[in-house]
Amino acid sequence: RLLAWAVNYTAVTTETFGPLFAVKGLFGLYPGYFSLMPYYTKLQEYNDIEQRDIWEYRLDFTRDEITRLLMHAYEMDHIRSDYYFFDENCSYVLFFLLDAARPGLGLTDRCRPWVIPLDTVRTAQQNGLVVDTAWRPSRASRIRYLASLLPEKERLTARSVALGETPAQRLTAPDAPQERSIVMADLAAEYLQYRYAKQEVPNDVFNERFLRILGARSRMGGAGKGDYGIPVPARPDQGHLSNRFSAGAGIREDDSFVEMKLRPAYHGLMDDDRGYVEGSQILFTELGFRYYVESGRPKLQNVDLIDIVSISPRDDFFTPVSWKVRTGLRQRLGEDGADHLLYDLASGAGLAWKIPFAGLVYAMVEAEGDLGGRSEKRWAAGAGGSAGLLRAIGESGKIHLFGRNLYYALGDPHNDLELTLQTHFGYAANGSFSAGVTWRRVYGVRDTEGTLSWNLFF
Repeated sequence: RLLAWAVNYTAVTTETFGPLFAVKGLFGLYPGYFSLMPYYTKLQEYNDIEQRDIWEYRLDFTRDEITRLLMHAYEMDHIRSDYYFFDENCSYVLFFLLDAARPGLGLTDRCRPWVIPLDTVRTAQQNGLVVDTAWRPSRASRIRYLASLLPEKERLTARSVALGETPAQRLTAPDAPQERSIVMADLAAEYLQYRYAKQEVPNDVFNERFLRILGARSRMGGAGKGDYGIPVPARPDQGHLSNRFSAGAGIREDDSFVEMKLRPAYHGLMDDDRGYVEGSQILFTELGFRYYVESGRPKLQNVDLIDIVSISPRDDFFTPVSWKVRTGLRQRLGEDGADHLLYDLASGAGLAWKIPFAGLVYAMVEAEGDLGGRSEKRWAAGAGGSAGLLRAIGESGKIHLFGRNLYYALGDPHNDLELTLQTHFGYAANGSFSAGVTWRRVYGVRDTEGTLSWNLFF
């Protein structure tokens, strides 16, 4: 399979700053192109450089159908189209190829206004196209698993050898059992190859250092354990569905309320992670409505155009930056102590770690700007920070405790302090309950609310 050909459609970008990449992708500011390449090249890009695990879904196409697909891909080569993150994206254009391969499928005619990769996979399954699946762990997944088999001292030795700080002979230290020495050598080789794929090691340095590691490994004997039995995660299509409807009730100060929310896509920080990446969130056009019972007030609570969070833990081998970006309409307390619908744009970046028995612990520096309300200047911009703890409980539960403090120095000066506790429990693949308590102080006005919601994914 590695020698097969891959048909690829992607946005052409060299962007490395996550929030800017998300915003430009949302508004179609990247050109999209089809291309053909050897499959192993695409695997190297995803598995080795971008640290993505790969799930393969084998399609039930005949040779003639594959030929038609390739002919259509060939005629689309070098043809530009605007790439939109949520609709005209890599997932959507695949339907054109499948329809060309088997005329009559009509997959493009049955699309929702937004398409994500899981929708493409599930649509293919529903039309009887998928006959087999396979998982290819990324090099990062292999490195993390090998590292988990070793005590800290030996993990750091393998890392030091890959970095060229320690001679490869240390991999065969007499105080380490041979089985662990083999794991150390394999870990050092994997990490060095990862850094080479990321262009962090020059070619001549890589060749010399890699041969020394392989030489040390060859003296240990044995063929090794191959993939070491890395646990296979749940397939993406086995996770919850993409759309979510929520109905709930709560109390805020002296007034109770009922609320409804509709989210077209995709995955929230508190949703079940089976089939998804832990610590990730991508929300698109979530709508929230509330009705306050005592006061009889209906309210548009929020319109989250986009809300993306990436909490990526750091360890001995990887040091990613966690980040977030959000923009949309939401109700916020004003100087008069009443809610006002504001437009806001917020982003942040920081660091995260995965701590045993505690879960994901993170801290971020944030900036935010608001427009609207009934304050004097009707706009404000400020900066501050946030910190939190996100922990899984059992197979389908979660708890998230976080605090956030921003000082708005521009526009209408004020301070925004928030403390929140969220919980989530899934009772089925596409059903869950969630609850939360939030205490907030804005413009010196204190506000407390608690909510309980039922969530249905569809």
